Amino acid sequence: MTSFPVAVVGAGIVGLTSALQIRRAGFDVVLFDETPGRGATFAAAGMLAPSAEFDPADEESFLLQRDSVARWTTLSRELGELLGETFGVHQVGTLLTGWGPSDRQWVSALATAVRAVGAPSEVVNRAESPDLFYGLHDRISGGVLLPGDAWVDPDEVVATLLAALDVLGVEQVRSAVTSMTPSDDAVLIEGPFGERRCDAAVVCTGVAAPPVGSRSTETVRPVRGSTVRGVGLDRVGLPMVRAWVQGRPFYLVGRGEARVLFGASSEESSGDRPALGELTRLMRDALDIVPALETVEWSETRTGLRPTSTTGRPFFDAHVDERWAWSSGHYRHGITLAPVAAEWGVRFVEALQ
Repeated sequence: MTSFPVAVVGAGIVGLTSALQIRRAGFDVVLFDETPGRGATFAAAGMLAPSAEFDPADEESFLLQRDSVARWTTLSRELGELLGETFGVHQVGTLLTGWGPSDRQWVSALATAVRAVGAPSEVVNRAESPDLFYGLHDRISGGVLLPGDAWVDPDEVVATLLAALDVLGVEQVRSAVTSMTPSDDAVLIEGPFGERRCDAAVVCTGVAAPPVGSRSTETVRPVRGSTVRGVGLDRVGLPMVRAWVQGRPFYLVGRGEARVLFGASSEESSGDRPALGELTRLMRDALDIVPALETVEWSETRTGLRPTSTTGRPFFDAHVDERWAWSSGHYRHGITLAPVAAEWGVRFVEALQ
């Protein structure tokens, strides 16, 4: 380890992963966050689904996400060796399907686009593979299976990363940063804890702008998303479901102990509470696609603000002369792209040493 202290400001999934990899690269790390893992990460479903979320108009984003399952699998194994326990990476695939004719046309178009970039896919139907459609509406008789997709439980991942940071000696300051003053030889971090001088800083604050004034040309806007959790439908080990209902996206993930998680509300709003209409649409779509949810016991609704850049792509805004960088703009893909963002952080810090 070096005596080159690096501040990581923000402890969502991107900040935690960045802090871990910067520390493993040999640097002292101080992690600042009042409530680690409680931003957009807290509401995330944890899907690693580069195929199911492929946008034919943005192949660049797909290429960034393509190896996410392998990256998370490697990280899980490495943390298992460090801690003796780890988080699961569940490669169950995604079942794409649609409610109406236009929705099914979108599924077909997406499947064609996915195959064109070399991702595996398979046309499936209820008659030959009834288990894949367990709990889904009887009118949904077919779909496309994308076997390469997976999911992780963000709560489990956050707990594992925090434990790994403890073992590796990363100092965790449970406080917000109120200001950050960069210069050509150091970055001064200030907050209720006083002042800390670091040789570099990586800011991973999600929708919040860096605490350094308006020195970045990048901007992000908040897109609110809510996920609903319940107990009583056992789809563990079965593919995630991603469907379109009259053009609106819907997804469902089955977890252990008959737990399910579903979403995908998406509202251009900075409010941290969902609107009734937003939740009503989500519930209506959920019951249309998965009527078995009628008897599921509601346990929790979580809401988060996704950091969305002007281009829709993530960025790593490096201010080399001032020794700090801003890592944000991951939108729906914060979990998927966290290992990539961490690599960017490591390269930035290594170049400053």
